[in-house]
This record gives sequence, structure tokens and C-alpha cells, in this order.
Amino acid sequence: MHKFIKDRGSLHLCIVFLITLIAVLGVASISPALPQLAIYYKKSPSEVAKIISIFAIPGIFLTPVFGMMSDRFGRMKLIVVCLMIFGSFGGACCFVGNFKLLLILRSIQGIGAGALGSLNIAVICDLFSGTDRIKAIGLNAGIMSIGMAIYPSIGGFIALENPKYPFLLAFIAIPVAIITFLVLRYPEIKNREKFFAYLKSTLIRFKSVEVLKTFITCVSVFFIFYGVYLTYTPFLMKSRFNASSFMIGVILASMSIADALMSIFVVRLIRLFRIKSLIKFAFLLYAILLSIVPFMPTLWSLLIPIFLLGAANGICIPCIQTMLGDHAKEGKTATFMSLNGVGLRFGQAVGPMVMGVVYELFGINYVFFGGTCLLFLIIFIVMNLIPCSDKK
Repeated sequence: MHKFIKDRGSLHLCIVFLITLIAVLGVASISPALPQLAIYYKKSPSEVAKIISIFAIPGIFLTPVFGMMSDRFGRMKLIVVCLMIFGSFGGACCFVGNFKLLLILRSIQGIGAGALGSLNIAVICDLFSGTDRIKAIGLNAGIMSIGMAIYPSIGGFIALENPKYPFLLAFIAIPVAIITFLVLRYPEIKNREKFFAYLKSTLIRFKSVEVLKTFITCVSVFFIFYGVYLTYTPFLMKSRFNASSFMIGVILASMSIADALMSIFVVRLIRLFRIKSLIKFAFLLYAILLSIVPFMPTLWSLLIPIFLLGAANGICIPCIQTMLGDHAKEGKTATFMSLNGVGLRFGQAVGPMVMGVVYELFGINYVFFGGTCLLFLIIFIVMNLIPCSDKK
């Protein structure tokens, strides 16, 4: 791993890793504090879940716009602006006592977050190709998982003092923006087509059945990850085992540790198995593990299914990102990688709301059972609509 980074001029890749760490900060650091925030603002779990959903909604609409702007005008300046918006408005959330104002600030922070999760991968696709691209995406996924492992523990720990304190972590994005502005320099491939010709050719490419199937798969993963796991697992641990925000963060972190480990080795799996076969296996694993989460008898026993969920995630996400990168044509990388960002934000926005309705109607257990049923439906669609004709 270290030789790979060194050989490829690792400064740019390290900047990408910093951007990735910011991209996952907005939810992972807040999730363990959700039960305490519900008490602080006197809101129900389904209402406080809006803190996650409202953050994601702007990205659904703006991520593809940012992707097209990035392909035409360059990535660096756009990344810097998004980081500044993310950091300033996200950190300001700590200083408001009104729940509606908090949601407004979170939505503006979400504008900044919208592009980060796709532009970082677009930079990787600019810099690498072939096996090197898979390695770099795998490494980036591993870094993302490390962030997802660290942030819940940090957020949960500082929430013991005040449930709003985790919002302060967003200020880290401001120095990252400054570093990115000073360091991220490379010859970008800018698309010089006239705007409407560019838009028309891109939309034609999006009509591809393979692109559509990949996007559906992407949305499904993030719907479950944010709608079931990150939003309602903390409430399950709080209501059933009276877990503190710190303990919730520690348990949630176990998933990301497995995710990071698997992301590092996923390139070896891709050499042995077809990418789409790996995705199908990961979805089956997701479904089985989610179905047993409500039956775990102790807080610490939750580590088993949650750790294995991380392994499934470490297989699935790099495979999806690699497929999207392969679909892109030269000069349209960010536009295509924005599909990953749209899928992520759509899952973040819709997942908590839909599962909130399930929670209110049937209770916490059925949030996980509903997620399992959805996954089996997606497995059926994937197995019947996505042929395993890709190369190893």
C-alpha cells in the first residue's frame, strides 16, 4: 500500500483522503448523539431524524450540477468553496437552540457536502486508470471507513458533555479547504463541448441500462446504511440497553473498522470474482445481518452483525464506484461520479424519513425487518436484471 502511494505522487491522493474524511463527517459524528438531541429538543426519534435527512436533500439536486460544473471548469475551486460552506454552516449548528433554525443550517451545510463525495472520486479517476484506479478507490474507501470508525466514537464522547458539541467538528473542513487550495494542482481534463451538446450527450449516456442499474444499486445501499443503520441503530441501543452516546459510537465504529479492512483487500476479490457477483453477495449479507440485529441479547453481542455489515459494505461500495468510473467517458468523470453522490444523498434523505414512518407505525424492530425485506427485493432485481457478463 505504502509503495503504491509513494509511486503515484501521493500528495494529491492525500488531499483526496482529507476531502473524503470531511465528506463522511456530517452524519457519522452526529449519529451517536441523536437520542440525546431528541431529548434536548424534545422531539421524537422520527422528528430528530430530520437532522440527517435535511442535510442530504440539497445534494440530491445539486450534486449532478456540481459534477457538470466540475467537468467543464475544473474541480479544485469548486471543492474549496464546498468545504468552506460545509465547515462554516455545519459548525454554526452548535450555537443554535431552535430546532427549525438548526435544520436550516444543516440544509445549507448539505449544499457544501453535496459535491464532496463525488468530486473526490472524480479526482482519483483523473489521476489513475485500470488497476491503479481500483487500488486508489479501494484505499479511499478504506480511508472513508476509518473516518466512519473514528467519528462516531469522537462524536459520542463529546456529546456526553453536550449533545450539540459534535457539530463543532465541521469546522475542521475550513483548514482542509485552505490546504486543498494551496496544494491540489494537476492538469485537469476539461470538457470543451458547448453546454447543451454536453448535456445532451451526457443524458444519452445516462439512459444506458447498465448505468441505471448501477445507480439503483447505489441508492439502495445508502438507503439502508443511513435509513436503518446510522439513524435507528443508536435508538435501538439506547432504548434496549440504555447505552450512552459514547458506547453507541464505539459499537457503530466496529462496522467501519471491518469496512476499512475489507476495502483495502477488495482489489484482490475483484481479480477473483466478477464485480456484479460481489455486489450480489454483499446485498445478501446485508439482508441476513440486518434481520438478526433486533435479536441480539446484549449490547456487546451487537458487535457481531455490525462488524460483518462493515465487511459487506467494504466489498460493495468500491465495486459500485469502480463501475461508475468505468461508465464515464473522458471529460465527464465528475458527472458520472456524481451519480454516486446523488445515490448517497438520496439514501440519506429518504431512508430516515421512510424508516421513521415504519418506526412510528410498528416499532424499532420493524425498521430492521423492513430494511431486510427491501434488500431481498433489490437482490431479486439485481439477480434478474443485472447479468454477470463483466470481466473479472
